[in-house]
Amino acid sequence: MNLSQFTAFRVKNYKYIQNAFLPKITTIPLSQEKDCICNPIVKVGDIVNEGDVIAEPELKAKDKALIHSSVPGKVVNIISSLCPNGRIEKSIQIQFGGKFTYTGKKGVKENLSHFSETSIISTIVQSGIINTFDISKPVSLGEQIKKYGKDATNLVVRLFDEDSSRFTDILVSKFYCEQVKDAAKIVAKAIKAEKIIFLGKKNSLIADNFINSEDENICVKKIDTNMISTLLKRELIISCNKLKKSDSVKLNKNDFFIDSSTLFEVYKSVLEGIPCVTKNVHFSGNSLTASCFLNVRIGQTLGDIVKQIGGFSKQPAKIIINGETYGNTVSSLDVPITKYVKSVAFISAEKKLDTISYSCINCGCCRTVCPVGLSPDLLYNSVVNNSKISDVYIKSSLLCTECGLCNANCKSRLPLFQVISVLKKQIEK
Repeated sequence: MNLSQFTAFRVKNYKYIQNAFLPKITTIPLSQEKDCICNPIVKVGDIVNEGDVIAEPELKAKDKALIHSSVPGKVVNIISSLCPNGRIEKSIQIQFGGKFTYTGKKGVKENLSHFSETSIISTIVQSGIINTFDISKPVSLGEQIKKYGKDATNLVVRLFDEDSSRFTDILVSKFYCEQVKDAAKIVAKAIKAEKIIFLGKKNSLIADNFINSEDENICVKKIDTNMISTLLKRELIISCNKLKKSDSVKLNKNDFFIDSSTLFEVYKSVLEGIPCVTKNVHFSGNSLTASCFLNVRIGQTLGDIVKQIGGFSKQPAKIIINGETYGNTVSSLDVPITKYVKSVAFISAEKKLDTISYSCINCGCCRTVCPVGLSPDLLYNSVVNNSKISDVYIKSSLLCTECGLCNANCKSRLPLFQVISVLKKQIEK
């Protein structure tokens, strides 16, 4: 059984999505996207409703995503907490109490024709939606549309995850197919895209659900994900344009890329009027009695969720957020779910991965796989070991796409692209 068959088998076993229990206390970080920290607009003692804005970006970053209260209740504290990205951030704690604004009430679906391009973008910004297509760089969808949407040719929707250890996007595509299709039309209207291109896995039955022979502006392309090392923008473009099908639709760098998880949030916000207060998260790992797919409140801690799913069958030695390739590890169950969390894996000691970073052995693997022809090992050693290299090599770091291929192929398990990312920021400053 190859990886695609194994994934299909695993996905088939998921029959439904469940709502997580309501937490007594939610801990909502004030940083929910890359390079943006919001300022609280509530104080301890304030009463908030479900969906109320509790933090907003600075005026100069006005298109960044707003942060909402995921539950009704009372603001009891503003603390520093460990976040899923491994950073310590200020967070608002809310004690649950009162009536819900959206939960338990049947949403009224609006007609897409009622919305203009401007109103769609405004709603997306106000709803606090984050584009999680590249999970290592979660950014405001509204800001992305304003910056890059006007230059986009097509809207490209990835129906599967870029990390093979995660099934979140493919499960969303399975359970919310119609909602994802409707939301794709919404975003396509906002950016005035010529076509909507759904990307599915080869031999995927889920992708077949997105085929619409009556609409010439919608097409489905299936790719062999086993033949691609990374499933982000550049590699998807190359892979799709190599397909031997007689259609004229080609992907290009100006296309707007999005995932099914983000589109489901768009559906809820634009067509049902619900801001981003919950998140669909895949929980797995051999420390759990069973894997599950849950709709979780933003700010709900891992500890609360583990209690709901029956606790641990084995004590976890490692907690992996967002997959083995693009994610990171945390050491505490007090970590809250944020808008950029798609999956959590609890791994016991017997299956704990070797994460020790060794010294560079100069094997050259990172250079071989780099899609832009860099020498990640030289750049890494220049930062970590103060090795002297020419300015040409130093400046070449700006070409790094942070795809993660160098990390995935490094025999010494060095954090190559993370270090290169730091170097890029130093050069840009």
